[in-house]
Amino acid sequence: MRPPAENIGLPDSLLSRFDLLFITLDTASQERDFSVAKHVLRMHQWRSTVEYDDEEEASDDERDLEETIFEKNAKTLFKTEGNIISLGFLRKYINYVRETVHPTLSQAACSVIASTYSELRNETQAEYRSLPVTARTLETLIRLATAYAKARLAKEVTKVSVNE
Repeated sequence: MRPPAENIGLPDSLLSRFDLLFITLDTASQERDFSVAKHVLRMHQWRSTVEYDDEEEASDDERDLEETIFEKNAKTLFKTEGNIISLGFLRKYINYVRETVHPTLSQAACSVIASTYSELRNETQAEYRSLPVTARTLETLIRLATAYAKARLAKEVTKVSVNE
């Protein structure tokens, strides 16, 4: 297995600017490829045929569709038992969170972040470490914990937020 910098073709200094990095392997499998193709086709089959840039261009019926919390065709699209949140509701939720939720770091969260960062720095020399752990990693830990707290509408970033 190659290290991420070699696999992606970018230097560590540039890769460290990303908060999260996911490397996926594209292994050929007839069963998996068929499943992916069916999913993409379902997405195209059920996607909205009406696309508009401004809210003013949307009709009342289209606005009503965006007001719903859950996708109506989720079971057909994703073969799931639960509900899938609609894009319109998710947009409203994100806007609400951006405007109203500003969690602060608790002392417990700060302690966990500091110890986690320290542990990650000390493990940097281990053979399995693929990217260097820098001060940017510390900022990443803070951003991710804060984002988790925001998503839960929490007023404070707690140990739970950091651990997640």
